[in-house]
Amino acid sequence: MALPDPLVLTVSGVSKNVPKINDGSYRLIDGANTYTVSITTELPAKNKRNRLRVALKRDALIADPLLTGQNDRASLTVAVTADWDQNHPLADPQTMYNSLLSFLTSATFLRVAGGEM
Repeated sequence: MALPDPLVLTVSGVSKNVPKINDGSYRLIDGANTYTVSITTELPAKNKRNRLRVALKRDALIADPLLTGQNDRASLTVAVTADWDQNHPLADPQTMYNSLLSFLTSATFLRVAGGEM
């Protein structure tokens, strides 16, 4: 079963349709912003571990705080990575993912990103 095409993301309260460009990659150029969703999976080989990474990247033109009228390119990536032994049932990493999301609320993210430990 495939993910929907386009993916629907909500960014700052605005819904964005991000079309698929190839297997595991979605991209939307929206004015000064480019949104890219990448999905990578690694199945067991020598180390007998599964690995999944889902990332959202935004490339944007932003105002230079030092030079009036000057814009700079800036990028930002937020990713979730799961790595588990192939002996675990798929429900185990899903449970851990849900636990992490319940802890990492928007407020907690800001606190941790601001340097709280």
